[in-house]
Amino acid sequence: MSMANGKTWTRKEVVSNEENYRGLHTLRLYDLSGNGKPDIFTAEMEHMDSYTSERRPRWYYLENMGGLEFKKHVILDAGLGAHHARLGHLTPDGPLSMIGNNWKANPINNCGGRNHITVVAMR
Repeated sequence: MSMANGKTWTRKEVVSNEENYRGLHTLRLYDLSGNGKPDIFTAEMEHMDSYTSERRPRWYYLENMGGLEFKKHVILDAGLGAHHARLGHLTPDGPLSMIGNNWKANPINNCGGRNHITVVAMR
């Protein structure tokens, strides 16, 4: 615990390096599970140092279970990274979508090494 501005804060490590995340460059809060608690949306960045044929970037949401406990869900595992991805509705009556572009195209990404914008619509 630490003190800041007269308040006591508790530090909780939600993701750790032991899980081998690669360049998480997206962080958004949104109730993705519909349970009334803010969940965490994050995505791994696409870049040379963290991208191999065995290890490609993924998009995740961490479901807020309450009590600072989170359950990890993989949203996208398609060999396409994201950098500062966003959440929103692309059409007035459409589903919630996540949209992200890559930072720097990796030669072995699933777009043949080209730059890309990826959209994932929630169902």
